[in-house]
Amino acid sequence: MNYCPRCGAPEQSGARFCPSCGRRYDSASGPSFSWKDALNWRPLEAATERVSRWLEPVNDAIERWIRLGVDALFAENFAAPSYIVWNILALLFCSVPCGLIGVVYSLRVLQLRKNHDASPVPASKYAKIWLALAVVYFLLIRVPFFLKMS
Repeated sequence: MNYCPRCGAPEQSGARFCPSCGRRYDSASGPSFSWKDALNWRPLEAATERVSRWLEPVNDAIERWIRLGVDALFAENFAAPSYIVWNILALLFCSVPCGLIGVVYSLRVLQLRKNHDASPVPASKYAKIWLALAVVYFLLIRVPFFLKMS
């Protein structure tokens, strides 16, 4: 026994149309089968269109990341060293004011890396500058002082 591919109703012998849904049968081979009719693509196409509209912001963000380069997006976070160890050493051995300010900027670099709020590059630059100032202070003020005492 043959069945209608659209509605699944049993075919009556010799019928050219389905008694349930009115679909025309192929006269030569009986009821013709079409996947498109069997699955009824219209609701599926509408759902796909709705999902694609919902995902547009995500697709746009992914495209932006690809254009910028994912490596460039995350590389600046790791390209900005914090100099935390060096600034702590400068705080202890070179200059307390310069070392303290350098530690503050170093901690700011670590905070910006963790939260991804903004680029840590400027804070890293300032941490390096204050580290350099502490070392210059040590070389120009402290070393001559110790040499004079000995």
